[in-house]
Amino acid sequence: MGDFSSTVHGAPDPKRSPLSEDRMYRLQMLDMSMCNVRTSMVESMLKFCPYLRKISLENIPVTEQLLINLGFTSPYLDTVNLAMCQGVTSKGLKSIIENCSSLSHLNIAWTCMSRHDVQSVIHSLPEQLLSLDISGNREKITDDDIKILCDQSPHLRDLELSDSTEITNASVDTIGFNLRSLKRISLSRCYSITPHALVNLTRIRSLTTINVFGMMRDSSLTALETYLKRYKVNREPFSTVARPTPTNEKVVKMWNVVARSGPVV
Repeated sequence: MGDFSSTVHGAPDPKRSPLSEDRMYRLQMLDMSMCNVRTSMVESMLKFCPYLRKISLENIPVTEQLLINLGFTSPYLDTVNLAMCQGVTSKGLKSIIENCSSLSHLNIAWTCMSRHDVQSVIHSLPEQLLSLDISGNREKITDDDIKILCDQSPHLRDLELSDSTEITNASVDTIGFNLRSLKRISLSRCYSITPHALVNLTRIRSLTTINVFGMMRDSSLTALETYLKRYKVNREPFSTVARPTPTNEKVVKMWNVVARSGPVV
């Protein structure tokens, strides 16, 4: 088993461990969110996951090389959650985007990438993407970036842009005209967007949910809810994009699969 055997502790027979190469080879879903784990161990584990379809590394440190390797070794990935990960780069993400042709759900919120990296990722977004969380980039995303985002991924159903403080009413217009399949949008704390501009989102017939936390006073929010009464306004404070266990689920599931006792491999 090479160096990977050193990551298995307490099992008299490493082949029976949930982290054995054989089991990792068959693994399809992996949730390591918030784990206290060495990056080197994660890199070793992911070398043996060619059939991996869904992965969450939320809030654990990663490296550019880890992401590059992930794109090459797990080409069937359709869901990737890197929210709050330190070490994310555009080069690493491009490896995943370019090599994983089924990528449909991507969460790269609050990854502290540079403006150049954020723009580079937006230019590389795949056409088949259905949900994207790119929140927390503050001044790094502009109206021009939103135009490119809509051109790159026109089939988006769920878009999280919260805390993008530079985007304006122009971005709302762009989204309203171009993302015709959108069902859910979050623009919380996008302070350069005025409340009246949100009405332009009604052009999207499929839209059901609008989140705009922290953007207006209670009286203005009440008026908006009255006008947009057929929509869910500020009902979902937390993003569910690419996350294995959304907080609004009553039944504990892992990417819509009911958990069972023991490792799922």
